[in-house]
Amino acid sequence: MTEVESNIEVHRYKFNYLQEEEIYFLIIILKNSNDTSDNVWIWIGSDQHTYCKFLSVAMQSKYNTKLPLCTQILGNANIGSSGNTSSQIAERLNLKFKKIFIVSYNLKEQKEGELQMVVEKNLFDVLKQLLLK
Repeated sequence: MTEVESNIEVHRYKFNYLQEEEIYFLIIILKNSNDTSDNVWIWIGSDQHTYCKFLSVAMQSKYNTKLPLCTQILGNANIGSSGNTSSQIAERLNLKFKKIFIVSYNLKEQKEGELQMVVEKNLFDVLKQLLLK
């Protein structure tokens, strides 16, 4: 039996939010062998939110490179819901890194949106290290 090289990278990260809750990132990078854009799958959750209830995808359009195409493929996209947050994060990541992003954001929303801002900042920092090597 011979070992084959994998085009899949799996990364796990966690950070503490206000000393109350550990937030987890599971990042799977699917490398494309023909030098086109990689696909990045991201799950965001916590000990209390271990499911994959919401899933959104964002990608570049060949017709409009300024705004990505974004759609929710799992969950409910009500304004203020975690599903809507999945779409927002996927869209911003696509604009920044020009890759296809599949995002599942499964944290309880706060009215001020502080948690989302902290999560996004940490996520962007991690992705800069992983994708801009």
